[in-house]
Amino acid sequence: MLTLYHCPRTRSLRALWMLEEVGCPYALSIVDIRSGEGKSAAYRKLNPHGKVPTLVHEGAVIPDSTAILLYLADAFPAAHLAPALTDRLRGPYLAWMTYTGAVVEPAFTARRQGWSYEAFSVSWGAFEDVAQRLQEGASNARPYLLGEDFTAADILIGGSIMFGTQFGLLQDAAFEPYIALLTSRPAYKQALAKDSVAATASSTLREAREALPRSNP
Repeated sequence: MLTLYHCPRTRSLRALWMLEEVGCPYALSIVDIRSGEGKSAAYRKLNPHGKVPTLVHEGAVIPDSTAILLYLADAFPAAHLAPALTDRLRGPYLAWMTYTGAVVEPAFTARRQGWSYEAFSVSWGAFEDVAQRLQEGASNARPYLLGEDFTAADILIGGSIMFGTQFGLLQDAAFEPYIALLTSRPAYKQALAKDSVAATASSTLREAREALPRSNP
């Protein structure tokens, strides 16, 4: 059995989406990091940073979105979510797969926080270069990043593009057709529906906890 530790309305949606694309049975365990559940000793044994997502499969613990998607794509080859090791597209696929965590998210965070960029002091690219590469990837999608076949790379890069447009970091209309294509996928809609249900349940539970009377020390 696969178990995904997930918090709604977070980047963990990418792992949930991936599981829906794979189409295998899995259990969903909600970790409300907003109320501090990620800091519990039990959860930190799975994810030392107290973040989501974390995937557990047959005793293997995978506490990272990119690693989870890479793992699932290779563990369930029948889903055809990654080029084979001998496929010429394997290299470009891996380049896109590592781009989100290694380059996109640091660049986005630096821009949102107003950090100055020093090219020789950090390992990621300048925000303008990142935005340009994402725009080119979305614009040249045929219809997906690697051609006709949807892969796990579209979940990571597509998720980053959606995040960037949602928060005003990416504004070019060139992203719209690619986003529309991704969000029309049944697996994405299923993941979003489950995420919404989990968000409502988590919010209700959080409000109930906050309403409880606090005992005097």
